[in-house]
Amino acid sequence: MDNVEFIRDVTNKMCDRDFDLDLVESTFADNFVHHGNGATSDKAGYLARGREYREQFESIDRPEFDELFAVDDRVVVAYTLALHRRDGSTERMAVMAIWTVADGKVTALREVDAPSA
Repeated sequence: MDNVEFIRDVTNKMCDRDFDLDLVESTFADNFVHHGNGATSDKAGYLARGREYREQFESIDRPEFDELFAVDDRVVVAYTLALHRRDGSTERMAVMAIWTVADGKVTALREVDAPSA
């Protein structure tokens, strides 16, 4: 599987399983670095973020990718997520991200997200 299909698969599985913590454990490198909206964390921090998402949202729809292409060992994506809160409301979030992949593992994720209409 090439890096583009790998990241599409990871993204879809994360949505299907409402931020799949086991997938992060198995697919993200131990030295994974997450840069999100100006903050930096490690794999443990990214997992904590995932647990917060699981508490807030009942489900996450798979996105339709506006952009999805590889540049060397990186995959650039842009999409909008529909996140369904436990109270029945839906939040839309625009995401732009650069995933770095090495030896079949996600080693870094640099992303910016913001509420979307």
